[in-house]
Amino acid sequence: MQGYEYLYLTSKDVSAKKICLLPVGSIESHGKGLPLGTDSLIAQAFAHAFACKVNGLALPVLPYGFCPNTARFKGTITPGAEALYDYLKDICLSLLENKFRRIIILNIHKGNDALIKMMVDDVFQSYGLSIYYVNPYTFLGEKVNHSIFDGKDNSYKEACLLLASLKILNDKINPTYISNRDESIPRHSELESLRYHGTLGFTYPDEKYHIATRKDVDINKGIVYFKMAEEKIKELVRTWRNLSKR
Repeated sequence: MQGYEYLYLTSKDVSAKKICLLPVGSIESHGKGLPLGTDSLIAQAFAHAFACKVNGLALPVLPYGFCPNTARFKGTITPGAEALYDYLKDICLSLLENKFRRIIILNIHKGNDALIKMMVDDVFQSYGLSIYYVNPYTFLGEKVNHSIFDGKDNSYKEACLLLASLKILNDKINPTYISNRDESIPRHSELESLRYHGTLGFTYPDEKYHIATRKDVDINKGIVYFKMAEEKIKELVRTWRNLSKR
């Protein structure tokens, strides 16, 4: 594992020819069943899994994300969007100064999405350098999500991916993450309808609307998703390399 993890390398071990995978997550309330660092743990696991697949380097996770929708719930830590934007941009520019020319940002937390896209365009416009941003949580598509997770909701999927992530990271799988309860509360229908068709500022009316506990969580479903995502990133990197040769 350590051969792909940036934290464990010495300066002589680092090759700027390799792809750098920068995971971005969040520290926020994930209901009663999942840890505050769920997004960050999943992002770090994707970075490691992808680094192994494409012979890249997994950078340490950027754990803090922009979380206005859950800011009022206990445990959430959210920097301002502008501060997070500048920090992430400075990290990427520092990598580029160190001659890394292939940087992939792997973001799990939806609240970070808009500012990362803006930052990627900003770096390209200002420096003519391309950073590739993907969200491995969504890039397999709804059809695949539905088939792997038996049509169950986002709360179930996230719990499965967390367990798979802990296994990939050789972390302790806490049995309390595997619930024997299934909170039947659906997502707030009016809010989901507005979000589906557009964008608005909001906070969840209750912590359970963000992530509710789900029973029968299956680590194997999470592992299947990771395996399919690894093949997808390999394909995307190959396409990216071919495009840059033209």
